[in-house]
Amino acid sequence: MKPFKDYVGNNTSIGLFPGAFKPPHKGHFNTVKKAALENDKVVVLVSAVDRDNITSSESFSIWNIYKQYLPKNIMIFLVNGSPVTAIYQIVDILNNKQYSPTQKSPTPLPDSQNIANNLLTEKFPARIKLYASSEDLNRYNAFFDPEKSKIYKGRNISNIEKGEVVRIASATDARQALKDKNYEKFKTLLPDITKEDKIQIYNLLKK
Repeated sequence: MKPFKDYVGNNTSIGLFPGAFKPPHKGHFNTVKKAALENDKVVVLVSAVDRDNITSSESFSIWNIYKQYLPKNIMIFLVNGSPVTAIYQIVDILNNKQYSPTQKSPTPLPDSQNIANNLLTEKFPARIKLYASSEDLNRYNAFFDPEKSKIYKGRNISNIEKGEVVRIASATDARQALKDKNYEKFKTLLPDITKEDKIQIYNLLKK
């Protein structure tokens, strides 16, 4: 895996990682760390939808704690609407410098356009790689269907590598540990961060 480097001409590479992240666990953390080493910039798209009493703002706060332990080339965005839909729209805009309207979505999600605008400030074309956690992988089947992913064809897009997606933690298990008020179980689902930050995250989420 290549180390982080400054942008150099058309060698810019971008990693895109969408998900609910309720809450972000060590599997998510490891995926982002890997993506940060493989790309010049990584964009994490966090669903703005709450789940089982875990809010999007809490998820966002946890990612900001994690960022202290990660390379500096990571951007975190809250997305109103499906993060997967946002991924398709962002890639479309990056590839074509504008959104390609469809009957279902004549205009892109505002967050999709905002994220794409942030990325379009860099030199293009860029290589784009998609990432997913194991629990979300089945939601992204269209990424593997050539009939549904024509906007990617021949566009320097690397689809999610199924063989690289390894389940080492579960957001469902984390939510159950919180429900059971079981800190000992919950902390095993967090990445290798300080005890103080683990306690901070647990206290943030316990109800």
